[in-house]
Amino acid sequence: MRFISILSLLLLTALGVVQAQNTVLLDEKFNSPDSLKKFLHWCPSGSGGRFDFDAVEGKSSPGCGYFSVSMRAALAHRFRNLDPAGGVYRFSCWTKSDTPGMGTITMKMFPSVNRKGELTPIASASLPLKVEKDWTYHETYLVVPPQGKYHIGSGIGFMTQAILQNFSGKLFIDDYKVEKVAKYGLWSENFADQATAESWGLFARSHGIEGVAAVERIENGFADNGAWRITWKSGKSGYGVAPKQPLQVKDFGPGDYTLDAAVRSTGAAAAVLSVYQYDADGKPLEDFNSAPVAVNGDYKLVSLPFTLHEKAVSFRPAVVNAAKGVVELDDLVIRKADAAEKAFLIRNRKAPLWSIVYPFDFYSYIDSEEPNIKLLAGRTSYIKLMLAGDKTLKGDTVIEVMLPEELTVLSAQLSTYGPELPFQQLRKSDPGTKRYRFVNPYNWARYMMNNNPNHYTGLQIIVKAADKVGKVAPMKTNMRIGSVQGEQRTLPVELLKPEPEAVPMQEFRIGGWGGGSGLVRNKEARIELLTSLIKSGVTFGTIHESQKAFSEHAKELGFMPCALVHSPDNVNIYRAAGFKDMPLRTLNDGRIDKGHIALGTALRDPQFNAAYKKYLQNVLALLPKSGYALVEIDIEFWSTGQSHISCFHESTIEEFRKWAKLDKNVKLDSKIILKQYFDKWSQFRRYLTVELHKMVKNLVHETRKDCEFVAYDYTLNLDGSEPAFAKTVPTVAMDYDKADAIDAHQVSYYNYEGVVFLDHVDNDVKRFSKPVWGVPYICEALPPVQLPTWSYHHPCKEEVRLEVLGAAASGLKGFCYFTGKAYDGSRLNAINSGLNAVARYKDFYFKGQRADEKVQLQGLTKDMRYRVHELNQKQLITIFNCGKTDETVTLPNKQKVTVKSMDFAQIVI
Repeated sequence: MRFISILSLLLLTALGVVQAQNTVLLDEKFNSPDSLKKFLHWCPSGSGGRFDFDAVEGKSSPGCGYFSVSMRAALAHRFRNLDPAGGVYRFSCWTKSDTPGMGTITMKMFPSVNRKGELTPIASASLPLKVEKDWTYHETYLVVPPQGKYHIGSGIGFMTQAILQNFSGKLFIDDYKVEKVAKYGLWSENFADQATAESWGLFARSHGIEGVAAVERIENGFADNGAWRITWKSGKSGYGVAPKQPLQVKDFGPGDYTLDAAVRSTGAAAAVLSVYQYDADGKPLEDFNSAPVAVNGDYKLVSLPFTLHEKAVSFRPAVVNAAKGVVELDDLVIRKADAAEKAFLIRNRKAPLWSIVYPFDFYSYIDSEEPNIKLLAGRTSYIKLMLAGDKTLKGDTVIEVMLPEELTVLSAQLSTYGPELPFQQLRKSDPGTKRYRFVNPYNWARYMMNNNPNHYTGLQIIVKAADKVGKVAPMKTNMRIGSVQGEQRTLPVELLKPEPEAVPMQEFRIGGWGGGSGLVRNKEARIELLTSLIKSGVTFGTIHESQKAFSEHAKELGFMPCALVHSPDNVNIYRAAGFKDMPLRTLNDGRIDKGHIALGTALRDPQFNAAYKKYLQNVLALLPKSGYALVEIDIEFWSTGQSHISCFHESTIEEFRKWAKLDKNVKLDSKIILKQYFDKWSQFRRYLTVELHKMVKNLVHETRKDCEFVAYDYTLNLDGSEPAFAKTVPTVAMDYDKADAIDAHQVSYYNYEGVVFLDHVDNDVKRFSKPVWGVPYICEALPPVQLPTWSYHHPCKEEVRLEVLGAAASGLKGFCYFTGKAYDGSRLNAINSGLNAVARYKDFYFKGQRADEKVQLQGLTKDMRYRVHELNQKQLITIFNCGKTDETVTLPNKQKVTVKSMDFAQIVI
């Protein structure tokens, strides 16, 4: 398999490159084990990974290198006495895997810059690639800045990095080649002369932005004189620069291209590369946008692959400042896309109407599997089709879904809690299947975001599976708009055997945001879905004020609704109560945040307090009338811009004056406060956040005394020190704890995995005086993005199982997964299995005493932890192995216990 639509020679010719002019720096065929000596290689510590030689596999002849690694690996070759300044380099290789998944080929150069010993990469190119089971070709280009003093003696390294989510197996690599390229690019602009300023100008990414920005040509550029600067002034961001006259498609021809640019930023700014396309009438067609890039300091080279639309007559490259601050840009180049970029575009090229099958596309991606659907036999779940396509097409949207006969459709609805949607079961279908048709299920074109499905909107089909275990007929989708054929997909379906039903435990619960995916409009379908979740151990979920129907019979099923309430500065609460002129949050430059009222008003104004109390009463009325109940608040008051810039409304400033005991004659405004009283202002904001939590807690208890008021907050440092953000982000969990402002914590554990997760959970339980719930990550709220650059770690099913037991054994009250909107069958089984392990020894965990210090285990590795619980003169030892290899430990009684990789053991002595 070769991810390139034209021969390499044709590609290089299109780039203006003659093969003979290229300088080959490295061409490694891996013909013998000695080949490995040319490279440095790295794998994560404790992963058990390595880089080795394989004498059998090979692209063109026997012999290749391979990684055996779980998550990440790097391979580097050091070039001596090579001056990289201003060079263009081409990297290529072939890869295959015995465990296909997603990966990245990254090329980086590591000369030290300006001062000896600095190894900061001066240039890099990173492209997402699908690692196939057959040999696959990859190539990419790297442009090195011409400026800088390079200490060549430290050498230059090209790095191949495989980032494979939960990958295990072998990644083979062969024909590793590096060349210095003589010439590249079809169009370029370096802004070297003043005339450029007349052909480029201010550009708004979305027309009608409410903001002010300035653009100007500056003399100090990336490689020469001349660059553009975009400065955000006020209001919303989204301004940039673009040529006043668009480029003509006829000068390039149809095909795949890449826009390169050198960018840097200051402050909170972030650069976005964009390509906008227009038809013969000047109407917009498909556009392409890079992810925002923040580069403080030296220039960074950024690339955006794009495809010229078949109807495009002209197009316009642009660079936009997507945030606040200053962006500088230089040296724009348009070139033919290389093979890796073509692969990226091919994978992302969509039909006129297409879908993400949620959450199964997402979990398959995380598990490095081809897209598939895993459901639990005999249980109810849902399949959501999140749609996107060509907005310009007219006609009815028709979705046909063919499901295995083992799945019965109970209902369909828009999104998680939208209206029920009509559908028709068709007579003709493949053997062993049922076929359904949905006509105009929802206005997908209206909800689309950046040419992708809306994050939360889709056609949700609630299905009940038969008690049959194993692979069944696949799910097939067929879509069209009017007479235009859309996407056709086939996804394998497997019905998994459920774990034994989870034992209900009041001491430890598992739930999720969004009602644990049980927010279904149809009553019968909702009962089936909630019953299935409860059998797997998911027994509570958050609800909002508009979801009364969901809570009506939840308690009788054993499912506990958790009321998720807005913070007291949310303007929608007061707008719904009839307030018109409201004092709004004021930022340090005088701008108004229209989504929030002033914090001083939220805390002290009697009218607003009364309205907020009424709002709380309405939400709490959704909860069961008696018994244990949770009320949760997610206060991130300072989310508008930088934390220290709000709120400077006069009511908040007067609150600060009283707190700081400043005379009424002392002049105060945002500039004076931030310059003269910054430390006091920081402490005041923490005080104010505590007071707002305390106010909500008191109002909740006035309404209903038996409610537990829980605050979303953040894990503590292991050494007990204050978090690094304490001066700028005043959501310090220990402040709430000491001030008795809450009843319990709900601590975020995003990106805490393995022993780090276990250490933080244990530390939080021991240091806080209040009970602790956990908020771990399980499933992205967004569609499965194609770039492996998510901000959060997404646990595999083995991690989910291990973390459930680890949480209970460490003293947490339970988990509320974010987002808990969707689980596949394997995750539900993992939760269920973890809970069953808790239930097996629940008396030890919930009635026993922690006694870790009384037991010493021999043979523990750095990836292992243990917990000891004493009860009735017996000890339960729970051992966790978060590593990638099986380990054997010795107990105090000399008994040897082997704990498998990513697993646990429970022993009573």
